[in-house]
Amino acid sequence: MNIFLTGGTGFIGKNIVSAVNKRHRIMVLVRSMNKFHNLMKQLEPCEHQNIIPVLGDLAKPNLGLDGNSLQQVLDADIIIHAGGPMNIELDQQTAEQVFLQASKEIAAVAQTIQQTKGLKHFIHIVGFMSPYNEHNFSDKKIEVLLEKSPPYEKMKFKADMYIRHTLHSLGIPLSVVNPAVVIGDSLTGSTEQLGGLSILVDSVRRHLMPSVPGGKKYWLPMVHVDHVASLVSALVEEEQPESKSYFLLDEKISSPNMKDLVAMIAKEVRVKAPTGSVPLNLLKACFDRDLEN
Repeated sequence: MNIFLTGGTGFIGKNIVSAVNKRHRIMVLVRSMNKFHNLMKQLEPCEHQNIIPVLGDLAKPNLGLDGNSLQQVLDADIIIHAGGPMNIELDQQTAEQVFLQASKEIAAVAQTIQQTKGLKHFIHIVGFMSPYNEHNFSDKKIEVLLEKSPPYEKMKFKADMYIRHTLHSLGIPLSVVNPAVVIGDSLTGSTEQLGGLSILVDSVRRHLMPSVPGGKKYWLPMVHVDHVASLVSALVEEEQPESKSYFLLDEKISSPNMKDLVAMIAKEVRVKAPTGSVPLNLLKACFDRDLEN
C-alpha cells in the first residue's frame, strides 16, 4: 500500500515512519534532503527501501510539490497528515499558513486522488483539546468560540474542521487522532520534543511558576509517542476504515496531579518547588483580560 505522510521528520512523524514502513511504501514530505537523511539514520538499513522523499512545504501552494512529485503523491492509498510545528507562540499569519492553509492544500490532494482512483483512508493528527468530532464539525457556535483562542490553537482546530467538512463531502473515511501532551518513548523516555511538557519544565526551571496552576484537583494529560504511532499503525491496517475520532491519554489514576508533577520537575531541575496553587478559572479570567487588552 502507498502512504503519503506529512510531518514525517517531526517528533511524532518519525515514530509513525518506524511503525509502518516495514509493510508499506511511504512517501514522506520533506523540506530538505538533509532532514530526510537525518530521518534515515534513525532507521535500520533494511527499512530504507520502503521510504521515498518528496520535496515540498506545507506552507506553500500545492504543498510546494513539483509536477513529478505531485504525480507520485497522487498514487497514495492513504494520507497521514501529521505535519505542523509544535509552537504555541506562533503568530496569526504563520499559524494560518502551516495549519489552515496546509489543510486546504492537502484536502485538495485528497480530492484529486478520490476522483481519479479513490482514497482509502485519511488519518489526521490533531490534539486532545480540539472541540470537534464527527458529529459537530458544522456547529457555527464552536467556530465563534475559537476566535478567542490563541493563533496556534485556533488555526490548528480550524484545520481540523476544514478537513472534516471536505472529506465528509467527498465520502473519504477520516480518522482523527487527538493525542494528549506527547512525551518520550514509553521504554526509554527518550524525546526530542521541545514543546508540550518541556514548556512546563522550562517555566519551573526559570522560576516563572511561583504557584501551581489548578493544584491537586487537576492533572496534565500525557501520552507516550510510541503509543501514538502504534494507534496510527493500527489504523493503517484497517480493512474498512470508518470516520471516527480517537483520544489518546494516560489514565488519570496512573498520572501525577499538577502539584505533584510540578514538585517532581522542581526536584529534578534543582529549584525550589512552587508554593500554593491558583484556581484555573482565575487564570482563565486573567488570560481573557489580556486578550481583550
